[in-house]
Amino acid sequence: MQKPIQIPENAPFTPEQRVWLHDFLTRTLGPGAVEDSCTWPAVPVTILFGTQTGNAEGCAKKVAKGMKTGRFAPEVIDLGDYDTSRLPGEQHVLVITSTYGDGEPPDGAADFHEWLMSDAAPRLEGVKYSVLGLGDTEYPDFCQCAIDFDERFAALGAERIHERVDCDVDYDEAFGAWRQGVMLELGPVATPETPWEEPEEETGFSKKRPFPATILRNFNLNQKGSIRETHH
Repeated sequence: MQKPIQIPENAPFTPEQRVWLHDFLTRTLGPGAVEDSCTWPAVPVTILFGTQTGNAEGCAKKVAKGMKTGRFAPEVIDLGDYDTSRLPGEQHVLVITSTYGDGEPPDGAADFHEWLMSDAAPRLEGVKYSVLGLGDTEYPDFCQCAIDFDERFAALGAERIHERVDCDVDYDEAFGAWRQGVMLELGPVATPETPWEEPEEETGFSKKRPFPATILRNFNLNQKGSIRETHH
């Protein structure tokens, strides 16, 4: 019987490297070479979202659901509830945010945005991050909040692990590409027996499965003479 490979606790590996090594040995030497019950620490990933209509929160939860099939420990937090003192000590941070009004952050992310852009924000060396923006190209400040977060994290010394992706109204494809890219950058997390799979679509009504209803009122929110048309 092949004995499981043991890696000493004091071996100079980060949690991410241990995960990669576990996956490599499993693929190279076979499933029996690595003890299934090994206690490799899960890789922590903090997923922060700023949302006005719920889309960013939905994306954050989908990312977390996919990560739970591997050796990750995702935590989803509304930016309005996030303890900013944690940020310098985070290992991996994913920020998913929409942009509201004229390039402003969503209401729940306003305080975090103000703090991050101020002189009170700490240095972020050692933090790895990536940003996804949700927006509408009809507006001049397209995904401005996401741009602010991405550039500020970099200016404070954080390491960008995947380029920011700015999504238009139909964001499913761009979001999927960003999510897959982030997963690849974070490293292999599943054995051949449990490959990472695309999370199943949530049941119920959604953008793809709209609820049929009769429109009772439809009026333009913009003032007369405006080139924009925002309908309620």
